[in-house]
Amino acid sequence: MRAVVEELLVPSHGKLSRVTAARILEHLSFDLSRLRRLLLHRDSLLALADDLEDASRGGQKPRHAVWGAEGWRSCKGWMMTSIGGWGKDEGNFKSPCGLAFSPTGQVLVADRGNHRVQILSDNGRVLKAFASRGSGDGELESPSGVAVSEDGRVLVADRGNNRISVFNMEGRWLYHIGNGTGVEAGEMQGPCGVATSRRNEVLVADCGNHRVQVFTLDGNLKRIMGEGLRYPICVAARKSGEVLVTERGGSSVKVLSPDGRLVASLPLAASRQTRNEFHVCAMGERIAVSDAASHVVRVLDAGSGEVLSQLLLQHHDTSLISPNALAAYDDSLIALADHARHSIVFVQEEK
Repeated sequence: MRAVVEELLVPSHGKLSRVTAARILEHLSFDLSRLRRLLLHRDSLLALADDLEDASRGGQKPRHAVWGAEGWRSCKGWMMTSIGGWGKDEGNFKSPCGLAFSPTGQVLVADRGNHRVQILSDNGRVLKAFASRGSGDGELESPSGVAVSEDGRVLVADRGNNRISVFNMEGRWLYHIGNGTGVEAGEMQGPCGVATSRRNEVLVADCGNHRVQVFTLDGNLKRIMGEGLRYPICVAARKSGEVLVTERGGSSVKVLSPDGRLVASLPLAASRQTRNEFHVCAMGERIAVSDAASHVVRVLDAGSGEVLSQLLLQHHDTSLISPNALAAYDDSLIALADHARHSIVFVQEEK
């Protein structure tokens, strides 16, 4: 296997030597799924190679392709920029996989690999980073989603602890939502996503239990919905009250009424891969969907599901290998978590 991959790598770039190729394989620890993604996206592989070459000369530890704040770049009616990179320092991330905007436009990031939440200003400056790894009050284990209520409560899908952890915007822990691990009402198994509605309800994508649970903002269970769902990974609420859900391996956005009745199933262009990862957010009369397998973001008409615009983000600076979580603000600004490059990408519609 090593010899085959080395042969694939060596011709791809003049300065990517066989020794560097071998070091890349060691750096990847033979993570074949990650290797396949890198081979499909040569820019990232070369960036990693550059890091390794620099490290070998300067004695520094190699980093994943770390970006600083980028200037805005135009692409087919949209402007793009990105911040962050791999790391544990504030402003860097490890596998970010949950995003939300506060009512005032601040960006909250569920920084899964660092077991924390970071709050960014509208220009990307870190305002606050809070929580650490653990199972106690105020601690998180692999947070995979985040939402903000209108009164400023931060709700975190604390996936590893099977609960929703609630903080204020200053990072002070307030309380938990959920009755522990299990299949009974109010219990959770691997909650992947969380959202708030205009009714001040908390919507939880209870992935392992194949359902969406709805709580009051204070944590009381109101109802369970989503009969027929399979591994829901993302939940979002429209201003109309409709609930949007995507499933792991699914090929549509399920639209539910506020009481949980299936209203529509908007088909998505699924890739040939067997495990699609679509995430969705509301944008007024439109919805935005990130497609990790195809490296695109699509904006759809919320009623018909018609694709209004599609962004293939493969610019050498701002290409997305694995865009997953996303959130929208003011119906024109989208923030995306680029899971593979450990960064946050902002996409602003030009008007």
